[in-house]
Amino acid sequence: MQKEGILKRLQSWSIRLKIFAPQNALNIVLFLVIVFLIYRTVDRELNRYFDGTIRTQAQFIQDEMSRLQQTALQAGEWFESSARLAEALQTNNRQMALELGQTAMSAFGLHYFVVTDTEGDVLIRAHAPENYGDNIS
Repeated sequence: MQKEGILKRLQSWSIRLKIFAPQNALNIVLFLVIVFLIYRTVDRELNRYFDGTIRTQAQFIQDEMSRLQQTALQAGEWFESSARLAEALQTNNRQMALELGQTAMSAFGLHYFVVTDTEGDVLIRAHAPENYGDNIS
């Protein structure tokens, strides 16, 4: 009974409506399929791109951290064996120690240089000469 009602309605449609209704429905389905496929492809490619970019940048940061660590260790070894720095600290010659620290900062490419006593009191900060005497322990 319902089938007959649907058939009667379809028979009453004009030829234009009988052709364009299924075509429009098909167009909508195809549009949705295409949008879905484009979304999936773009999502996959963007994920691949960002994954590669992040991995490359992470490796660069790791390499840079290793390089900075090596530079700091080399600078530390130099400072440990520097007779001039030891003399400046033993004679309490703050100006000489600052000059040595600033020279070493530029030579080693360091961003800061701090010398403390055994208690952690700052004797010199070559990167900020006016700030000293505080405790950083």
